[in-house]
Amino acid sequence: MTVKTNFFTMNIIDIKKLLFLAPVKTVWFNFRYLPFKEAIKFPIILARNVSVRYCHKGFCQFDDGVKTGVFRLGFGDRLINVETNSSISIKGKLVIKGTGVHALGPGFTLGIGREGTLTIGDNFTASVRNRISCQFSITIGDDNMWSFDNVIMDSDTHQICDAEGSITNYNKAIIFGNHVWLGCRNIVMKGASIPDGCMVASGSKITSAYTEKNAIIASQNKVIKSNIIWKRDWAINI
Repeated sequence: MTVKTNFFTMNIIDIKKLLFLAPVKTVWFNFRYLPFKEAIKFPIILARNVSVRYCHKGFCQFDDGVKTGVFRLGFGDRLINVETNSSISIKGKLVIKGTGVHALGPGFTLGIGREGTLTIGDNFTASVRNRISCQFSITIGDDNMWSFDNVIMDSDTHQICDAEGSITNYNKAIIFGNHVWLGCRNIVMKGASIPDGCMVASGSKITSAYTEKNAIIASQNKVIKSNIIWKRDWAINI
């Protein structure tokens, strides 16, 4: 079903997404936190249930130019349209690469500490209730697809010291390669590295650097299956 206007053509899914749009908040956010020449293009679009707890001027760096709607926050997809509260707290830096899709679904929590840098590659989509806590460095390659209820943390958020008072749990970078599929309800912790073409099995805890590309990986540095190729196609029923 399509609805035609004098200016553009939208399908019913696009119309539903418009109902979740927060136009006043989106205008305020872009002009409050981005340089004027970037804000006027409205590169960041907010859904109505997204709250901004903290942000600072110039927090976002667009490496490949500015495009309208390049980063969409809080919108559901065609099957999951959950109106759930989301929050933003950015004290560090956000880097956007590419001018394609960059989207965090409803119920997300995005927190970047003062020393943190979150880099998001092109064609990134994340479903419902994902949490990203970046205190040091998290890099997401191109064409990543995340399912729901994932937690990504590059720090323990509190210090652990030995008997002499020396810190033992320093923050460590997290790296997602290109074309990575993160299944649902995973925990990805500091020091994790997921190679190109991999899929993370649902319910895994990833804490180390994997080396094998194009594999299904799970907890405890386990490779479930090698030489796989995954696609975004929905049609998989017999």
